[in-house]
Amino acid sequence: MRLRRPAPLPGAAIALTPLIDVVFILLIFFMLASRFDLWNGFNLALGPAEAAGSQVDGDRAGEKNDRSDISIILLANNDISLDGRRATAAELRAFVTDAQKVTTDRSLRFSVAAEQGAKVAALVALLEDLKAAGAADILLAPSAGGATR
Repeated sequence: MRLRRPAPLPGAAIALTPLIDVVFILLIFFMLASRFDLWNGFNLALGPAEAAGSQVDGDRAGEKNDRSDISIILLANNDISLDGRRATAAELRAFVTDAQKVTTDRSLRFSVAAEQGAKVAALVALLEDLKAAGAADILLAPSAGGATR
């Protein structure tokens, strides 16, 4: 006795509905299993509004503070002002590294402000440069460009 195999149907194809269901289940699984809160972050202290554009005054309101504040301003044309003088990103990194070597008790605070018109990507790059150079205490001050128009 001979058994015949049935001939394949001409319109037979892979059903896509179960495949799409599996893809969505995997998508939901990986979305729930992922952690987005610990992605390359660092802590920033937000400074008072009157500190923008100038060095933060440690003796304000009679409180004594032994920290040395270094003012860094990101200018509107994305140049860097380091304590009132223009500097490149490489000069900033070298300055921070040298300052950290000289000051061993971590009493340096870097006050960072940005003028209006400065790009956010440039500000983030500046903050990452500070972190990579070893800055431990970074104070992000409000904009250094005066009143908003």
